[in-house]
This record gives sequence, C-alpha cells and structure tokens, in this order.
Amino acid sequence: MLQIATLFRSADTSALDELTMNPRWNPNVGKLEEPIGSQAKDLTLREACNKIIHVREIKYEIIDGNYEWNRYLKPTIYLYGKRQENRWRAILDIIDFCFEACHAPE
Repeated sequence: MLQIATLFRSADTSALDELTMNPRWNPNVGKLEEPIGSQAKDLTLREACNKIIHVREIKYEIIDGNYEWNRYLKPTIYLYGKRQENRWRAILDIIDFCFEACHAPE
C-alpha cells in the first residue's frame, strides 16, 4: 500500500490536482478523524495516500476462525499519525483504496 500511495502521489502534480479536485471523481476510501475523537469525515483517495505516507502507527484486526488456518485480516486498517500538534486517525478500507487507485481516470 505504501508503494501504491507513493506512486499515486508522485504522479504529475498538476494532472493529479486537476483530477482530485474534480467533483465527479474524488472517491471516498474511508473515514478521517482529525484530531482524534472529532467528527469523522470522508477520507478521499488523495488524503489516504498522504496518511499512508506519513503514518506513525498501524493497527488492524484479525478474525479468528474455528481453526488456525481459518484466520484472516479484516479489510480495514487504522492509521495513526500527527500533523503539527494534532493527532489524527484514518480508518482505511483497503479494498476501496486499491480499487480506486487502480481505476483512476487517465
């Protein structure tokens, strides 16, 4: 995911700015609390890339099945970081993030 985020953000900045500012294409891939505990707002693909690049802590959930081989990760991760003095938490839907990153308009 770090590689996807880095490649997406390192794309031609002017083209990316035009694309992500387009009201018809600014996909939501999760929720963002900035600061932590505040009202959650939509997490756009561009902001998700920024949060992945600047993350300080990652948490995830494992679902236990009846057998050891039946365990799996939930497709949601929790990213934590800090911008200036504000701590933030991003709740990222991995499936939506990957889908939108791979299907961005050219």
